[in-house]
Amino acid sequence: MSMSMPSSKGGTSSAPSAKPSTSGGSSTSSPDTVTINNFKFQLPASVQAGAKITVTNQDSTDHTFSDKGNAFDVTVKAKSSATLTAPKAGSYSVYCKFHPYMTGTLVVK
Repeated sequence: MSMSMPSSKGGTSSAPSAKPSTSGGSSTSSPDTVTINNFKFQLPASVQAGAKITVTNQDSTDHTFSDKGNAFDVTVKAKSSATLTAPKAGSYSVYCKFHPYMTGTLVVK
């Protein structure tokens, strides 16, 4: 005769799931966030046209998040954030006007 004993692990019949995400986004940072850290842009893989983009400057100096084609240009004070609206679909060459070696590409879909 076999007896069923409760498991001390409290397991369930289903496999553990990934962390739940809020608002359908990633469980890490928002997909529409650009981070400036150590004089480098950390850009999302892509953003949607018309989306609100938050640019967070973690450095102790001011930066800009500017498009070489003038589609957008925001100044982000040290240790602060700024927002902009993503332009129409395309690839945008971005840079910092104060530190021109800071470059990247923002892909808008």
